[in-house]
Amino acid sequence: MDKTGLTFSVEYTDGGIEPVTPTFTPANWSATAGEQTAVFSYTEADVTVTAEKKAIVVFDAPASLAVSGDWTNTQYTEQNVDPTGLAFKATYLSGKEKTVTADVTVSPTAWSDTAGEQTATFTYTEGGVSVTATKVATVVLDVPANLVITGTLTNEQKVSTAPDITGLMATATYLSGKTIDVTSSVTVSPATYGETAGTETLTLSYTEGEVTISDSNEVTVTD
Repeated sequence: MDKTGLTFSVEYTDGGIEPVTPTFTPANWSATAGEQTAVFSYTEADVTVTAEKKAIVVFDAPASLAVSGDWTNTQYTEQNVDPTGLAFKATYLSGKEKTVTADVTVSPTAWSDTAGEQTATFTYTEGGVSVTATKVATVVLDVPANLVITGTLTNEQKVSTAPDITGLMATATYLSGKTIDVTSSVTVSPATYGETAGTETLTLSYTEGEVTISDSNEVTVTD
């Protein structure tokens, strides 16, 4: 409770008046906005006198939100905004501050597909009052980083025929760590096996934008 502006004095039975410093209750206003009453007490020689003062108590709402720190992890296109490394502090009408990092929401939730500077808006809401702060990130294009072939060829591979990759799966891993099954989008090399039975190298390649990734397996080709 802030007593600034109030002064207190007691009047004695002999008519004398002296300034005093009373105690008071409650120590803090309740969480309910509106009219509240403070009781001030002064005790001397086992005699206690009291006075009351009403106040219009205003809801101590958040007034602003500040963001500090920096992005710990690389931010990638079309991936969720990752606020790791950022901290958020709300300042209230009363001037008090509170760390609210765990309670903010972010918009957009995911970055767009365009690399470069993008802005995320963080919002903290309390009691129907919202405050916001923004943070710019340099967003990196999330491109394929490597391709892995798994599985086993289902059908026999024959000389002078196109490879039959049934049974194989090609998985692309991106810079962000996401993985996608791209089996249906790969190109196969060679387009046709040679005329001689034996071992050949089968290469699957996946291209996205200007990035191509590949993986190879040794296969047995028969007559």
